[in-house]
Amino acid sequence: AFAFFDSALGKGEAHIECAGALFGGSRIFACAKLPAVSEIVPGDPVGLYLMLTSAHDGTGVVEAHITPVRAVCWNTVRAGIRESKDRVKIRHTKNAKDKISKAQEVLTTATDYFGRVTDHYKAMAKKNMISAEVDAFIASLFPAEDENEVPKKTQNLRDAVLSNFDKGGIGSQMAGHTAWGMFNAVTQYIDHDRVSRVEGAESNFEASLFVPQVEKLRQQAFDLLID
Repeated sequence: AFAFFDSALGKGEAHIECAGALFGGSRIFACAKLPAVSEIVPGDPVGLYLMLTSAHDGTGVVEAHITPVRAVCWNTVRAGIRESKDRVKIRHTKNAKDKISKAQEVLTTATDYFGRVTDHYKAMAKKNMISAEVDAFIASLFPAEDENEVPKKTQNLRDAVLSNFDKGGIGSQMAGHTAWGMFNAVTQYIDHDRVSRVEGAESNFEASLFVPQVEKLRQQAFDLLID
């Protein structure tokens, strides 16, 4: 399914780190590491990965999800931005020239996206959050109809993210009380801390990358923090 990517692997522009099945075998995936790395704050690098997956509809289409990963905690810090695409769809082709062209398109798009999104991360890392801003962000991300009577489930979500932010999350001492630290507090909860399962996903890994409502939470956090 991922033969189109062989040319990129052959040139050393990427290497496959893992592969397997998703959603009970209905999709296959391969995780490819690209050379690009960006240090958001000293000692806090983010690497560039491609998550290649087969489409769920049996059409033979491959989806390349461009996925920045924070090395210290393995948080997937992908977010949609207006300036660049964060995924590419590749239709099956037997033509060798077309395969090379498609692989290069994916690499070019990934490099462009990575450069632009890490600029946002670096800006977030310079944005300190005071207590009032933290409270406003949490209330917006996990809203309650009445702030005087917050449902227990909503409060538990808020507390989990706040615990990560307030030096409980992996790498929180590097990011500090910044927008970058808060974004990673949310992504750690999504990628590692959640105990409830999302329908159709067998792990947090699957839900984090491929279940729309989970991706939406990470995107909402990103949008609120760069606003």
